Amino acid sequence: MCRFARNSYQKCVSYHISDIKSVIHYEKLFQPAYLIRYSMLNLKQDGNLINIPLFLADKTKELLKDKS
Repeated sequence: MCRFARNSYQKCVSYHISDIKSVIHYEKLFQPAYLIRYSMLNLKQDGNLINIPLFLADKTKELLKDKS
């Protein structure tokens, strides 16, 4: 995980930008409980990937409570 100390945060940001090419690679590295994608698509869950429409972005916490 990223720490917010100046040096470690900069390393983390550069690591994310240069080395993580896809959501699948991110999932393998960090193993999050959920992967959240905001887009214009409908609300949908495929495995641990949750697609949240942009107009529901402010309801993310409530949506995740429903998934638990």
